[in-house]
Amino acid sequence: MTAPERAAPEGPERFDLVIGVGHPDRGDDGVGPFVAEQVRGAGGAAAVIHGDCLSLLTLWADAGRVALVDAAQLGAPPGTVRRFAIGEDALPAGAFGSASHLLGPAAAIGLAETLGRLPPVLVIFAIQAAGTALGAGLSAPVRTAAEQLAASLSQSTEPPSPRLSLAERGAGPARRTSP
Repeated sequence: MTAPERAAPEGPERFDLVIGVGHPDRGDDGVGPFVAEQVRGAGGAAAVIHGDCLSLLTLWADAGRVALVDAAQLGAPPGTVRRFAIGEDALPAGAFGSASHLLGPAAAIGLAETLGRLPPVLVIFAIQAAGTALGAGLSAPVRTAAEQLAASLSQSTEPPSPRLSLAERGAGPARRTSP
């Protein structure tokens, strides 16, 4: 099944947590953390993962509705945003490379599904990257798409709820970014 192209959640879609995956110092690979930090800055619950996505399983353990944002190779123009609802939409093969992740998002989602540890609702917002050169910032089209997605997610994400910190859970490299 092909996912519909949408730059933002529609209607009453709400999220308990936004997770940004990527490395801010690798060009457009930093789009996930950029969006998560914007959502956090607007008062929404957000977290950032730089690297191994295995920590996703711990990070979303208490969340019912999760939005995950990551750079992807979709074969589309840079800045294109595609929405994939896990359980409804198939992730495109190879879209989420593991070059900057020890275990990429698609593999972590597959593992979580096998272990029965997926959140009830998981939506991935994949943003087509232009480049991921070390030391580069976000490209103009990716930054524009990220700002639009962050604004939309900020309006549809609940404020952080009191939970154990990731350090208390032993989640490793993930970093919860709640105010």
